[in-house]
Amino acid sequence: MTISDTVSRMKASSIIWNPSVATQLLLASDDDTTPWAQVWDLRYATSSLKTLEGHQRGIVKTAWCVHDGNLLITAAKDNKICVWNPNATERGLEIVGEFPSYNQWCFDMDWGQRDPSLVAVSSVDGCVSIYSLLGSGQPPTQSDKFSQIADSFPGMEMPAVAPQGATPQPIRLRNPPKWFARTAGASFAFGGRLLSWNNQSKSVEIAQVVTEQALVERSIQLEAALSQPHFAPFCQAKAEAAFQPSDQILWQYIGANFDSSPRNKYMELLGYSPTQVSTKIHPLISETEGFNAEFLADKMADLATNEGSTSSLDPSEQFEMIASGQSFDKTPETEVSETEAEASLPIIQLEVEEKEENNHGLITQALLVGDLESAVELCIKDRIHPHALILAAQAGPELFAK
Repeated sequence: MTISDTVSRMKASSIIWNPSVATQLLLASDDDTTPWAQVWDLRYATSSLKTLEGHQRGIVKTAWCVHDGNLLITAAKDNKICVWNPNATERGLEIVGEFPSYNQWCFDMDWGQRDPSLVAVSSVDGCVSIYSLLGSGQPPTQSDKFSQIADSFPGMEMPAVAPQGATPQPIRLRNPPKWFARTAGASFAFGGRLLSWNNQSKSVEIAQVVTEQALVERSIQLEAALSQPHFAPFCQAKAEAAFQPSDQILWQYIGANFDSSPRNKYMELLGYSPTQVSTKIHPLISETEGFNAEFLADKMADLATNEGSTSSLDPSEQFEMIASGQSFDKTPETEVSETEAEASLPIIQLEVEEKEENNHGLITQALLVGDLESAVELCIKDRIHPHALILAAQAGPELFAK
């Protein structure tokens, strides 16, 4: 394949390949009549893609940055070192900036391999200058370089005053270099997942990062309990595994909400178990006061045997005795003798402290556990009949009728 510019008839003196595009190359001319460089693409070899014009004299050396295809430097006989962007879309924006130079040619230069922002330039005065695209550092003054040239050629006539050149402007890159871009990245997502990517691959990797295995196991158990509504066993297991007593009680109360009878479960946790309350109340209910049938039968038999002793009394007197609660076997004569005997006995005053005992606490516990029947029995035992009637009516017609 032959490449030739039939229009400008530029004579190429140097060639360099584009490090980013394998089919592109750069041709530069050291002829002062054609001091420019051309970008060619072998796929379209009929004409150049772009012509870089900015030097007044022929280009001596070119260097393309291997880390960023948008950065190109050229050194020419006009003592200028220009930085180009050969891929600029607008005309006139190809020149990015210019390195400071002096009245000496630069015959060789190259980009730094470790730090792409550095450029090493060697000139004919035997000096190697290091420049940076980031603008750090200060170049040597012109007087220092002029004195070095005079020392190198002692017999040569040199002007007394060093020539003053135009001060170049610092380089300001319109776009950040490609080596500033992130070559890899990572980001955490929900569920303990880590997303990572790099420039070597076109895919995004998703990995599961486990930092706390116990936390993952607890979350799996919770998800299983939520998927299948078995909350009571889950709460029981959490209560058994709890280290603090407060946490254990908390999980027990939460699990009681999912029990078949939450009210009874809550009462057991509060210390009012129906079984325990029934155990306390049952002995008291069995001792409830009432009429003894045998005692009543004996009294009726005594009435039948003492009928003869009362037959001498007038019927009206018998009814008066019944009303006053006197016994039928007593006659007026016996009453007089008993009265005289009682009068002869000495009178002794006794002070007895009455101790009021009630079952109000047990009644409250019976109401808490819902045992209305036992509460009614205790109210009757304590002779709180209005409360017993109200509770019996609340319990139902059967207990009320009983």
